[in-house]
Amino acid sequence: MPIHHEWDNPERTIIRISYEGRWSWDEYFASARQVYVEIAEQPHRVDVIADMRTSSLPVGGSALSSASAALRNRPANNGLLVIVTNHFIKVMLDIFKQMNTEMRTMMFGAKSLDEAYQIIEKQQEM
Repeated sequence: MPIHHEWDNPERTIIRISYEGRWSWDEYFASARQVYVEIAEQPHRVDVIADMRTSSLPVGGSALSSASAALRNRPANNGLLVIVTNHFIKVMLDIFKQMNTEMRTMMFGAKSLDEAYQIIEKQQEM
């Protein structure tokens, strides 16, 4: 499967979703449902890192509306979403954040996994 996820630490406070190669919106929604179940099982906040460095968005369908639909169903203890990606998807993320004010404080773009961890660490200190 081109989308897989794993816990990033033993405390289960960060889950990393890796997108590889070509994937479909159906695969995206199936993965989101699985991840949300695992997040909801935790008694604490869980931040998400979506590593999209080795993938591209699927053809067909709107990235903004698909992401919005998935985010509406996220569990209450879902914290930050940090997307590690290329410049194009980061620009789309910035547009999405402008359109959806609720997401401005919980969605971030990063150029590397190290930067993603730094963003999470900084936001947890606030």
